[in-house]
Amino acid sequence: MDLLDDEELTLPAHARIALAVLVNQLKELDRQVEAIERELAQIQRVNPMAKLLSSIPGIGPITATALAATVPDATMFRSGRESRPGWA
Repeated sequence: MDLLDDEELTLPAHARIALAVLVNQLKELDRQVEAIERELAQIQRVNPMAKLLSSIPGIGPITATALAATVPDATMFRSGRESRPGWA
């Protein structure tokens, strides 16, 4: 991305313009991802299940909130081996 600002880089003007558009889109996507990550971190801090899950090494805010959202009430299972309620 920094190369686009380099005037010594021999790049056709049209290519420089097209690449600048792509770079701006990537920067915007990066800002959006950062905002989503901040929101998930906030959810993880206030959600007891996500907070507990994130205490497991290797589980961060994204995975913890995804798991907490997938199985909102773990008490619906009789044991850790039971994958679905009502299954033997």
